[in-house]
Amino acid sequence: MGAPSSCVLHIDVPVLVGAVPLGSRILLCICLIAGVLLMMISSSNVAAQSCQKVTVSSNYPEQAAPKEQVQVTTTIAGSCTSGPEDYFSVRVDVTDRVSKALLSSNSGPIGYSTTNFSVNVQNSVTTPTGNLTWLIEIDSYLIIDAQESHLNSTTGRIQVGSTPIPEFQAAQPIVLLLALAATLSLNRRKLPK
Repeated sequence: MGAPSSCVLHIDVPVLVGAVPLGSRILLCICLIAGVLLMMISSSNVAAQSCQKVTVSSNYPEQAAPKEQVQVTTTIAGSCTSGPEDYFSVRVDVTDRVSKALLSSNSGPIGYSTTNFSVNVQNSVTTPTGNLTWLIEIDSYLIIDAQESHLNSTTGRIQVGSTPIPEFQAAQPIVLLLALAATLSLNRRKLPK
């Protein structure tokens, strides 16, 4: 095997080379690169640039029956600065934390005036079957002119069905009674007759 050879592809375009001077071609390339970089920078995290403070809180029942439909209400409040042409909305997704299945997705409009806003988003989800502690994940997003920014992620716990009693706690009185009986039995043997 010899040394690797390099292959250079040379395309000769005499019409363009002669028509556009070298200085103009370099200037055109610099302008294109600057434009692409400017577009990349301006599209990053719109919410952080235009919103001073956004708070997110979610309410849901602590306990529910199996296969019951429950409401998850998320309140998103804040203050943002925007131009008259900027349209704001929010979206809330509720997923099963274990299976990662999307259970509900709902959005709410804020509108064009975002100086001070408070939006309630309702998500309806159905609890699983069986008695268990159900973990849900609540993700909220701020959308400004179709550009989405993740605001918050919260884990919720809903007790589905009756509260399961751990095995040790259910057997604890029996263990204590057996220990007491064994102690009394040993003490009787040691007593003088």
